[in-house]
Order: sequence, then structure tokens, then C-alpha cells
Amino acid sequence: KIGSLQLAAGQIRVAEIRQLTKDQSYVEVLIGARVITREEGLTSPYRNVILQAMGQRDTVMVALVRLTLRLGDVLLLCSDGLSNKVEDDEMRRVVSESASHDQACARLVELANARGGEDNITLVIAEVAGLELAKPASSEAVTGTIEVVQEYDPSKPIL
Repeated sequence: KIGSLQLAAGQIRVAEIRQLTKDQSYVEVLIGARVITREEGLTSPYRNVILQAMGQRDTVMVALVRLTLRLGDVLLLCSDGLSNKVEDDEMRRVVSESASHDQACARLVELANARGGEDNITLVIAEVAGLELAKPASSEAVTGTIEVVQEYDPSKPIL
């Protein structure tokens, strides 16, 4: 892709990983409508068709979620150069089993490159810490602390 960088954010809590963001792309709309599977989307000729991008218009439709963080949650922000080559559970396992976040980043880039690495591979890993944060309950899933405030809907006009 020339001139675009698609980023996804995910959250890891204990033994679970959850994608928090979705591309605002034609393929993501097709996947959401169950016209194609996520696997079919990886090879779709439309996989790089972005429906909106900052700087193209004066306004954009923003998708918003509210996330309640817990002590020890790990946030992973990555480009599709990683997410198209490394499965979610592999990312979770590498991050969880690595001695440091630097080591996890290096290992994830190695995995993506070993699987082709034809796109840029960008990632950031950050762990949430703070005395005021609650620890997650043993049964508390990431999905239980995410609230969708506003979804991206390409069928609605941007005002």
C-alpha cells in the first residue's frame, strides 16, 4: 500500500486477547456483513480499499469505545503487516511468554517476516500499571469492560 498505514489495537488480559479496533475498509464491511470470512479477506483484491482516511475530507466518522483498564492489562497497537501474518492467539502467547515487551516486539516482527513480511510491520506494546487500578477478577473477560460508544457505519453520511 502506498501512503496508508492500517493500525489495529488489541488488549491482552490474563489468557485472553481481544481486538479493540477495526479497519474502516471495504473488506471489513464485507466481513462484518458475513459476505466473506476473515480468511477470504486476507486475499481479497479489495483488501486495501480504505473507506475513509484522515486528511481526505474535513470530517471523518469516528468509532469510539470506552475501555475500563485493569492492572496488568497489555495494549498492543500494530499495523496489518503484523496482524495479517500472526494470529491473535500467537500474539497473546508471544507477549505472555516473553521476558520483556522489547523481546516480544522483536519476536513478533521475526514471525511476521518469516511468513512473508511484504508489508510494513509496526507495533507498540504497553502494560497498564498504577496503584489505583483494580486487578482483574479471575473470571473477568476483556469483553466485559468494553463499551461501544459509537460504531463506524459507512452507510451513514458524514455531516
